[in-house]
Amino acid sequence: MKPREQAGAPQSRADAAFRVRYPVRIGDINYGGHLGNDKYLLLFHDARLAYLAGLGASEKDIGGGAGLIMSEAHVRFQAEVFLATNWR
Repeated sequence: MKPREQAGAPQSRADAAFRVRYPVRIGDINYGGHLGNDKYLLLFHDARLAYLAGLGASEKDIGGGAGLIMSEAHVRFQAEVFLATNWR
């Protein structure tokens, strides 16, 4: 893996914004008409993979032979997401 400075990792909290666009599809919508709770974790997983790829890493190897294992997840919902939203 490249050194942190060369890999594009944030150098300060102000630089920490990372965004991935996710077009909400019909299969993502639950009976309430908004993004299902389970889909948020899939979305976060996709974003995490994209972030790591941007650093030249993966979940299997974040550097030095170490990998990531997500043992727990917590989601704090701030707003509903609806069909055809281009969420980021």
